[in-house]
Amino acid sequence: MSKKEKDYITRTYQSKILFTENGLKILSQLGDYLGYLRNIDYKYLLDCHNNNSKPDRDSRRQLLYSYDLDKRIADSIIMCNDEQYSLAIRDHDYNIESWDKEIRNINKNLKDAKGVKKDILIKSKEKINSKILKSEKKTPSVCFGGKKLFRKIVQEPYNNSYQEDWNNKRKFLTFLGETGRKQGNNIINFDDNWNIILKLSKKLSDRLGLENNKNIIGSIDPRNGVKYFKYCLDNNVSLSYDFVWLAHKKKWRLHFTTRINKNYLSRKCHNKYIPGRTCGIDQNNGFIAATIVDKHGNPLYKNTFYHKSGKDIDSVVDSLVNWCVDHYCGVISIENLKNLQDRSRKSSHSSSKVRSIVNKIPKGLFKDKLVNKCEFLSINVIIVSPYNTSKNTKYWSEDCFGLTVHEKASYLIARRGIGLSLNRVSRSRTSGCVDGEDMIGNHTMSTINDDNCFYNDV
Repeated sequence: MSKKEKDYITRTYQSKILFTENGLKILSQLGDYLGYLRNIDYKYLLDCHNNNSKPDRDSRRQLLYSYDLDKRIADSIIMCNDEQYSLAIRDHDYNIESWDKEIRNINKNLKDAKGVKKDILIKSKEKINSKILKSEKKTPSVCFGGKKLFRKIVQEPYNNSYQEDWNNKRKFLTFLGETGRKQGNNIINFDDNWNIILKLSKKLSDRLGLENNKNIIGSIDPRNGVKYFKYCLDNNVSLSYDFVWLAHKKKWRLHFTTRINKNYLSRKCHNKYIPGRTCGIDQNNGFIAATIVDKHGNPLYKNTFYHKSGKDIDSVVDSLVNWCVDHYCGVISIENLKNLQDRSRKSSHSSSKVRSIVNKIPKGLFKDKLVNKCEFLSINVIIVSPYNTSKNTKYWSEDCFGLTVHEKASYLIARRGIGLSLNRVSRSRTSGCVDGEDMIGNHTMSTINDDNCFYNDV
């Protein structure tokens, strides 16, 4: 990845799309035509493969230009076919390698094999050799509609729904954005009512039999990711669009990919956060306990976020991150639960309890979604060790640290995130105990009074 690419965050969102009757007809014509040209370009790649010659990108461009395509769409077809071709080559090489391993294993077993077992090994070796011969003669082919769907059509040719899915999935309807252009793309634009305006070259419009080169084909509801979508439109940043057919819903979706500069995000969000403020998270089966502390380890806010299954994790992550932003917290500390179930415990009873609880937590999914969300808002996610967090909660008995073990555990995870000890040490009355943390608007964040000043500021 280049230095320029590292400075950007790329995300893809999907939105519902409502086509007009004429728009769906135009899109269908365009998709069929571009899919036909995509096959022509791929055949050129296969000819080069059979002749052991290197494909020339300029000659491929000129071939597509002859069918009234502009540079943008021609390059899009070439780039996508290159990816499919390299994937087919990798699959072919991987199959050959795995078959060679199987033959070596069979040859080892043949030395000691006798009778029926030997006959079985010889037959399996012949089958593998025939597969290798067929693969060497066969060119690397790609099924643009999908191999599984193609098999279903062959098995059930009378099923019209499979044929509809096949036709729609074969359409080539990807349009790439370009940095510096107005609204990031000269093929798809939007008006104030989120109507999709499809703009084609005059030659391509004439080829498809269209009266105008600008047509409204439908409208979208871009609620998901609308802030970053508008950012790209307003700042002339590149946008990628992809029309995707959902076979199980029999509907089209518009996927748009945004490209946001990290400096823009840090300027927008980073100034809101108070230095040293950290949120500790204790993950449990069905809920997540969270506690925000200041730089001295004083608890400020507590909250619990509930979820029933992995499908609710998106909403839980959104609620958690928004809660942190509302309370000016720029650091989130979570436990590393990846290998916790594999660790041995002194008591087998406690070990089985820990395993049963941890295995039900969607820890990997939660962590990935949390990191992705926090990256956009310039929130730092810290991974800490879970060692002794629950065990040390018995030493922090006051209500200010949490009413339950899980709330206290989230407080200790936050302490570990800012580098403080989990051990509680009693202190004498000193001037080190403060009466309040800071002022935010009209709110004063109060801390523990002198009589309960037990914070170990190590």
